[in-house]
Amino acid sequence: MPAPAATAPPSPLQRVFGFAGLAAQPVRAMIEVTHRCHLSCSHCYLHDHHRWDSRPDELSTAELLSLVEQLHAAGCLFLSFTGGEVFLRPDLWTVLTRARELGLAISLLTTGTLLSPRLVTRLAELQPWRVELSLYSLDPQVHDGITQRAGSHRRTRLALDRLRAAGIPVLIKCPVMAANFESYEGLRDLAAELGVPFVADLTLTPRHDGALEPTQQRLSQEQIVRFYARSELRRFGTAAPELPRADAPICAIGRRSCLIGPYGDVYACGSLRTPVGNVRQQPFASIWRDSPLLTRLRGLTAGDLTHCSGCEKFGYCNRCAALALDEHGELLGPSAWACRVAAAKEQASGLVPTPSAAQRQGWPSAGTAARECCGGGACASADSTPAEHHPCGCGD
Repeated sequence: MPAPAATAPPSPLQRVFGFAGLAAQPVRAMIEVTHRCHLSCSHCYLHDHHRWDSRPDELSTAELLSLVEQLHAAGCLFLSFTGGEVFLRPDLWTVLTRARELGLAISLLTTGTLLSPRLVTRLAELQPWRVELSLYSLDPQVHDGITQRAGSHRRTRLALDRLRAAGIPVLIKCPVMAANFESYEGLRDLAAELGVPFVADLTLTPRHDGALEPTQQRLSQEQIVRFYARSELRRFGTAAPELPRADAPICAIGRRSCLIGPYGDVYACGSLRTPVGNVRQQPFASIWRDSPLLTRLRGLTAGDLTHCSGCEKFGYCNRCAALALDEHGELLGPSAWACRVAAAKEQASGLVPTPSAAQRQGWPSAGTAARECCGGGACASADSTPAEHHPCGCGD
């Protein structure tokens, strides 16, 4: 069984998320302003991202402004804008400006390929909390092979340099897959050199139309073991093995964050693509308060799990209900991917020496902070508040 690991006290940000979860307060929201993208990433979960033209059914500027104001009124503090490629929306600046006028901390997830010096200067004036850049390798051939667009690596690297020069906080995000497994560590080293946070995430999900192509690019079992055998990820193989109480929530789904798609659908989390409502049909506050599905999701507990509660690998597992639903059609059943990762972490835990008490003291710490995402990713960060670094936006 895994040995208990030392943990650091929760950061102020983690405390905010903790209290928000208890109160079912939507302190963080993500808005997909479009599904359109000029890249064609092989692992993308959006089935309609190849379109460049504006779809008439995307939320209008007025609808987006209303949504931002509704989220603020509901208690949202952190508002992320994602896509698709967010900068394909020419009205994005109007929406960002309104969010900042309301005092919201804004972040953007982008490829960076459309960020000219003029746009970076304009963005700096809004003082965003963070810009998250998708970068897949230091090797241009590997990166461009994944995006299927020549020159995309060069443009994203230029965006990284421009954002840092403008004083805008940056996070480098890298989904780790078969195509970049042998080269992604260069990004980790670059992030450490630049002093910026870095997220490496192993989870590739099916496309929203059910196609499995992205999952076919997942790492092999041997590669997952190698990933978790890294010394800085050793702590994830020493998680406390105790089972949660039967009345403990299965995760933070629908408790402190949500996602709103470009056509108004509201989702309890970014991974569970079953709408709990639509802001074109009813106000956000009404959805958050009264949605029967959202109420049911919040009520799911560890005692409801059908197979996982007695698993001997539970101490290594970060089960995702949405993945379980995608893979097997059962929200409360096991996720094959989570089972694979748990087995790999158990194996990896025997490949490196157990850290001493002195080495464990203070995990995570400034400069080396790392935290595992609910979906099986890992965040190697240059700061000490990694709760917001997760690709799904869970804050776990």
